[in-house]
This record gives sequence, structure tokens and C-alpha cells, in this order.
Amino acid sequence: MTPGFALRAGTCLITGFAGLAACIAPTTAATFTDLRSFCSQTGCPDGNYPTATLVADSAGDLFGTTALGGTAAWGTIFEFVPNGKGGYKFKLLHSFCAQANCADGSDPIAGLVIDSAGNLYGTTKFGGAQNGGTAFELVRSGGKKHFKLLHSFCAQGLACADGSLPMYEGLTYQGAATGMPYDGTSPLYGTTLYGGENNAGFSGTVYELKPGSGKKWKERVIYQFFAQTNCVDGSQPHNGLVVDASGNLYGITYGGGSSNGDGTVFELSPGKGAWSETVLYNFCSQANCADGANPESVLALDASGDLLGTATSGGANQEGVLYSLVPNGGSSQYSVLYNFCSQANCADGTSPMGRLALNAAGDIFGTALAGGSANFGTIWELSAGTLTVLHTFCSGGGNCADGQWPVGGIMLDTSQNLFGTASEGGSYGYGAVFELTP
Repeated sequence: MTPGFALRAGTCLITGFAGLAACIAPTTAATFTDLRSFCSQTGCPDGNYPTATLVADSAGDLFGTTALGGTAAWGTIFEFVPNGKGGYKFKLLHSFCAQANCADGSDPIAGLVIDSAGNLYGTTKFGGAQNGGTAFELVRSGGKKHFKLLHSFCAQGLACADGSLPMYEGLTYQGAATGMPYDGTSPLYGTTLYGGENNAGFSGTVYELKPGSGKKWKERVIYQFFAQTNCVDGSQPHNGLVVDASGNLYGITYGGGSSNGDGTVFELSPGKGAWSETVLYNFCSQANCADGANPESVLALDASGDLLGTATSGGANQEGVLYSLVPNGGSSQYSVLYNFCSQANCADGTSPMGRLALNAAGDIFGTALAGGSANFGTIWELSAGTLTVLHTFCSGGGNCADGQWPVGGIMLDTSQNLFGTASEGGSYGYGAVFELTP
């Protein structure tokens, strides 16, 4: 169990998935702090509806995005700077749609990547020259900042062969899984929900983005889904990727696969001039989708190189699962670690979809989009097979001042403090940034 969390004795329940014993502990006593409630001013110039995971730099500053709000109402990039008194000062760094027709992008639902110089990289779902989304850099060197457009998606015809609509978690790079900052020159990788030349552009892509000659960046699609008959290779990746030490990419698709079209876990391996895809697991391979269905969360890599993720539906209770996968091509070993809604009235949460966080002891932290005592989501920890609810959103009643519907998942700092966002709720109803301290 993570140091600092004092728990009462829990109970173990048989969940019905292959005899798996899921241990459930009562809600622990942790300190929840609302760091900011968005839309504190008329017109929401500070932003609203945060849906992304936060990222921190070496100084402990926190960075994130809001999907909407800002001076043009189409999203923001923000920063929280420690004030030396245990709190944070909020800073607005950028408002999207600052250019005509939102050429700089709009609706940034994904989190950010930060490099060793403090520059920020990310994606927007919409906007850009063709309204198919953008990839961008917010340059912050030398105490000044300026916005740099790296790519406008859907630049290649009506089918958007280069991809369209980058979704949650946005960009990643080799070394991100171990906490290394981005070096600013290596390739960035991401997915788009739509685009590609297959299935009339409705199945999505995996792309590489890297600096080219001069100051220009080049985007290259390295895989287009629905490349195989009946979409057995997967379709529509809702989330980003994780990269292992060998440069292999791992991700999920919400649909497709060889079972019932309920999604896949896939691997992309680099080769000479091309990447090869391997489906590691097909969801809903078991009766009644007891293994889970429709994954939406980005994968995490543990210390052993195993993959961890969640599926928003399916499982023993049809309310989603937490799973692990030992990647080994077609012989990959899949296990359900927890079935959500194992507590009465789904007090443990339902529909998990946000980013997972792991500590050195191997404990897993995450959020459930719904469920909990008020049905507005939970923050949970799985340690040694025991799931503990750390916080239930909107548990105080009223206007959900602590937030509701935590889409983005969890960031864990070196002191075991948890940080995240709630997409709605807060003091003004437009979302919040929170800290949970053991």
C-alpha cells in the first residue's frame, strides 16, 4: 500500500471473471483540494471544460489545457506555479483560435508534452487550415513565449490521408514512459480518430511528427487502420500511444478487431522504411464481453514492460475493467485486474477511461468517469489486488464544487500527491483542477 494512506480492513469479493478475487477497501481519508474552478469570470477567459491529464516540469509547475473558454472561447493552455506557501498561482499561457478561422487550432482536449527547455507540445481536435485539428508547440525559451503551428491535419484530400481529429493524450515520445523530458528533436507520435485512405477516411491513423530541415516539422502517417479485411486490425483509436525502450508503439482502438468489433490492443514495430502492426488482444473475446470492451484510455507501461489499461464497458458487471497485458505478439497474456461496479450501487466507479499513474511500488492510480456514491466519478487506487476509493466526486452534494466526470486521469508526483482535472463541476460548473494529498 502506498505510504501515507491509512486504510481500514477491506473485503474480498469473487467478481465472476475466471474466479478472480477482487479485494475492495473502504474509501480512505485523503485531503482533496480544489486548486482552481474554471470560468471564474464572465465569458470564461481562463478556460472551461478541462479534459486532459496534467504534466509537470522539474520545478513542479503544472501545465494543462481546457477544451473551451479563453479569449476566443475555443480552448486554452494554462500553468500552475507553486507559490511557496503550499498553493499555486494560475497563469493563462495561450488562448486558441487567436488566428482567423482558428488556423492555430481549437478544442485542445489532449494533454501536453514538455521538453527539457520548457517548451510545450500538443494537439487540438479541431481547427487548422482544414478544421481537422492541429499539432503545435508553445515556445517558452528565454522567458518569452510564442505559438508555433507544426501541422494542420486533413491536408491531403477529402479522405484526410494524413489523419483527422487527434483525440485524447495527443503526443508522446520514446522515454516518456520512464519520465524523461522530451529532447525537442526526436520523433513525436500520435493517433487520429479519423482519416487515412481506408474505409473512406473513417478508421484513423498513427502518425510520426519530427523536425525537418530548417524550422519546419514533417508529419508522416506510419499506419492506417482498416488495412485488413473486416477491420481485424482495429479502427478508430480514441487515445494516444506509449513507446517502449526499443521504440515499439502500443495503443488501443475503440472498434474493430476479430471478435465483435469491440476494440483491440495493438503494437507497431519499426522496420526498414515501414512499420508492421500486430494485434495483441481483441476485446470481447469472452462470453458477455467478460474481458472488457471498447477501450478508451491510453496504455501505461509498468517496470516489467507489461501494459496496463482500462476498457469503458464489458467485464463481469458490464461497467468496465482494469487490465494488464504481457505483450508477446499473438501469444500475449491478458488478465483482468479489476471489474468496476463490484461494490453496491457502483460506489467504486464505472466507465474508467483516464490516464493511469503508477508508483515505484507498482500501485495503480486512476479515475472512473461515472459511478461513486453520487454517480459523478471516482479516484481510485489498486494495490496488491485491493481497490480503494480515494475520492468520490460530488459527494458533498449541492453544485459539485469538487468537480464531476474526471475524463483526464491522474498525474502522480514524487511525494505521492495526485493531480487531475474534472471536466465539469467546480464552484462555477465548468470544471476544476484538483490535488489529492495522502
